[in-house]
Amino acid sequence: MQWCFGALIFGYMCPALWKISMGMIHHHVKMDSRGVDFMLGTKKAPKELFMPWDKVASIQQKRAGMAQQFTVRGSDGSYATFTSYTFARPLKVARLIAERTGIAIQKV
Repeated sequence: MQWCFGALIFGYMCPALWKISMGMIHHHVKMDSRGVDFMLGTKKAPKELFMPWDKVASIQQKRAGMAQQFTVRGSDGSYATFTSYTFARPLKVARLIAERTGIAIQKV
């Protein structure tokens, strides 16, 4: 009976996990010597933001439900927000950006 219940729950969980993973497939962050390039949109509506290293003003960390939310703000008013639902290891990405810019991650 437990095996049947587990299989049923797994069957209901799979479509949700598939939807989350398909949403993450087009999100990327590229870092090079010029700056950081965020590609956070979908395949149909891509959203790209390039931020040079010297234009990064702050990096903020906030708890949003079960995920950590990070916001990288530029001095020109632009910003990029990402969580663990956006792509894997958002804390590592935020730490790499903070390390490169010399700015501490602020907890909000």
